Amino acid sequence: MARREPRVAWYAAAYTQSASGGRRFAGRAWSYYDGGADGVAGVFDMEVWPPFRRRGLGTGLLRTVCSAARQAGASRVVLNATDEGSLLYRTCGFTPVGEGITWWLHL
Repeated sequence: MARREPRVAWYAAAYTQSASGGRRFAGRAWSYYDGGADGVAGVFDMEVWPPFRRRGLGTGLLRTVCSAARQAGASRVVLNATDEGSLLYRTCGFTPVGEGITWWLHL
């Protein structure tokens, strides 16, 4: 298999301040871009924990990883989402291109 360079991945995490002054993990997102001629980057494992939703954390995470991919040369981003996230993705400018099923294999 031929490898293309650069292959780059980014991770963004969101934390909130708790009443006791500590930080609580609230969400995360990954993006990956392999530098391919198609210019397509992917967003993976985008999630905001339920108690922290509807506070702008998802928007911030998504914008952060998409911006990093754009700076690396990506011109498009693709992701696979649940219905729960569809409002966020539409609000951020994503367009649905079809329906699919995500498959998982534990090794």
